[in-house]
Amino acid sequence: MLHLTLFWATAAAYLFGTVANFVFIGTQRRRALTAATHSLSVGFGLHTVAILVRFFEVGHTPAVNRYDSLSLFAWIIIGSFFLLRAKFEVKALGAFLSPLALILVLTASVLPRDLVDIDPDLLGTFWFPVHVATAFIGDAIFALAAIFGAMYLIQERQLKSKKIGAWYRRLPSLSTLDDLNYRCIAVGFPFLTVGMITGSIWLQSAYGMLIDWGDARQTSSLVTWFLYAGLIHGRFVAGWRGRRTAILAIAGFAIIAVTYFGLSHFFQGGG
Repeated sequence: MLHLTLFWATAAAYLFGTVANFVFIGTQRRRALTAATHSLSVGFGLHTVAILVRFFEVGHTPAVNRYDSLSLFAWIIIGSFFLLRAKFEVKALGAFLSPLALILVLTASVLPRDLVDIDPDLLGTFWFPVHVATAFIGDAIFALAAIFGAMYLIQERQLKSKKIGAWYRRLPSLSTLDDLNYRCIAVGFPFLTVGMITGSIWLQSAYGMLIDWGDARQTSSLVTWFLYAGLIHGRFVAGWRGRRTAILAIAGFAIIAVTYFGLSHFFQGGG
């Protein structure tokens, strides 16, 4: 099957890119960073074609089971990495993002690819792909925010301990990481909001209800929305910066991850 061939080629490219990124972190060799970037570029291209093939196979946006949704999420994360890399010089970012994409792809590979039994007319509505796109893009941007938060805590720990390790020279300054963290949250929040609104509209068209309070995923999404809204408010009103913002960014994405893997899931495990 063409889709599976492309999928496994994608996984191989992401694996090579992850190894090359780790080599770069360990040696600071520019050649390793170039190899990592090229490998991730090839992987992203293959992944794009694989998703398109999958779309034509199933006849709708491929995000209604865990296999497809994890694959799509990994694709958006790598795409976000290249968009961010084009504007900001954060050489170590690939060493954090490529393993995440690889883990998502490998996890997807062991999950069933069977389609969920949903009315095709519901999947073909305008609101379904809009909801999927905005929700997944928002989650991917929040993943970036969490990674910048983790980078901030690593860098801060090195400075406070007065033991400057290898990571100190590989990570941006605390002010740069704090700024990137907040920028990601500020950009991701509108996507989260639109994703929730379009999801409710889709739910209304599908099941005649705007909100299903019995759905743990929807309830958790509201909690996540309030967390990020509070973080943005705290930034403007109370001047929250640094460690607090980093921790909240990590906590926000942790809720997103737990919602997906630990709670009841949308479309029986889809997006």
